[in-house]
Amino acid sequence: MIRSCQSDSLGSAVFSSPAVAYLRASTKKQHLSCDDQLHAIEEYCQRKGFNLVKVFTDDGVSGTKARTARAGWDELLCYVEAGHLTGGVVVVWSLDRWARDLRAGLLASWTVGDFDVQLHTTDSGNVDLSSVEGQLMGTLKLALAALESRERSRRVRERKALHRAAGYWVTQNPLGFVTHGSKGRKELIPDPTWSPIILELFEGFDRDATYDQLAS
Repeated sequence: MIRSCQSDSLGSAVFSSPAVAYLRASTKKQHLSCDDQLHAIEEYCQRKGFNLVKVFTDDGVSGTKARTARAGWDELLCYVEAGHLTGGVVVVWSLDRWARDLRAGLLASWTVGDFDVQLHTTDSGNVDLSSVEGQLMGTLKLALAALESRERSRRVRERKALHRAAGYWVTQNPLGFVTHGSKGRKELIPDPTWSPIILELFEGFDRDATYDQLAS
């Protein structure tokens, strides 16, 4: 069980419960950075009397990805499975940072619980999956996070499809071309620097020129 925070004779908090933090941001442009999450988690641990001993991070990684595709998450779960955090706490900013895939999120949460480790979020506290009520709330929150991720992806796909239908370029530029226009409304035009070089190379291949001839 997690030990509660004690006080010494001078009234100062004694931190006896080990805790680790898990930070995740899908993109570098996300409004809530990993640094912001860590700051909130540190404050939460201070209030709860948890001793933050380790931080695991997946920066620029989607929460829909599997455990094996999220190095920080996998390292955290391996740390728990090795028995290094028994009787301790995993703290995340919110459940959508933990996972945006219902099945993966539940499996990871149960794994944590199997090793006598609690999962806490800074916005809701202990995610207690040992009770029926806790399982219901935890499942609902993870399901909502997964739904939000799918809806966001669907809206992005629809917006790109509309832009493509209007004749705008929405993916990475091919070599020899640049885009022109505002964000999301870009047209593909030849790159004045690289386009002549690419054209010359293709014409050389068409003439069956050797690599040495092309390089000269």
